[in-house]
Amino acid sequence: GFTHSIPELKTRIPYLQSPGKTSMTMCWHDTAQTATKVVFGLDSTNLNMETSGSSEIISSSIRWHTVKLSSLKSNTRYFYKVASGNQFSSTYSFKTLPESDFKGKIRFIILSDTHSPDTTMAGKIARQARSKITELYGSDIENHITGIIHSGDIVVSGDVPEQYEKQFFLPLSSL
Repeated sequence: GFTHSIPELKTRIPYLQSPGKTSMTMCWHDTAQTATKVVFGLDSTNLNMETSGSSEIISSSIRWHTVKLSSLKSNTRYFYKVASGNQFSSTYSFKTLPESDFKGKIRFIILSDTHSPDTTMAGKIARQARSKITELYGSDIENHITGIIHSGDIVVSGDVPEQYEKQFFLPLSSL
């Protein structure tokens, strides 16, 4: 018969879903079967809050982790790490959406159809997007871009979990 080996996914690259004025949801995948949580705070050196989440098996031993943070302050930058048990990601940040009376700019990057078997397409798109944003607004893109919307076609074969890390998460993580 046919057998497939599933490599251990040690890289925890979270992505954000369902941004709100007072909430944000983080998702990531790995092979850890331990507690799912996010540690976060208003300072990158003081992640003094913690919220637990859930995980489910999506393929063989690969688990999909989800944590929703709530009761956050609007238009506020938070720093966070995702964790499966005692295995933590790097520190990342996000900013909650502003209130409806916000008078500033809200900008999104919209992507689609970035898949490529050798990851060159997604990497090229990420570099070009970062270059254009830097040209227009400066190198601190997190202060000028509200979010990224990707409409789909992010991997060649959606039923192969390893492709999400190689063809989507890693090449686009610079954004």
